[in-house]
Amino acid sequence: MFLTVWEYRVNADRIEDFLDSYDENGTWVSLFRRGLGYLGTSLLRDLIDPARFITIDRWNTRTSYQEFKDRFAHEYATLDEACQEMTVSETPLGYFESGDQSQPD
Repeated sequence: MFLTVWEYRVNADRIEDFLDSYDENGTWVSLFRRGLGYLGTSLLRDLIDPARFITIDRWNTRTSYQEFKDRFAHEYATLDEACQEMTVSETPLGYFESGDQSQPD
């Protein structure tokens, strides 16, 4: 499995909009579902700082994720631009693999 992990710091007055875009029924997940190999997204909210969120997007392989990014580059960029006004910052925390690392994807 391949995972992308992002941190978001959200404008306090845009948290509901952010949740509408990033939760399990949001616009990001709707876009991701169009990609082959998409397995799901977890949205985590910080208990200390309620304007801080982490997303974990799961794909069956790194190749599936890259093919999605290539195929839907325009839609991804358009949605990313539309959502930028909701956040103070968005930071990629990393790209991870789980499972047997000896298998090529």
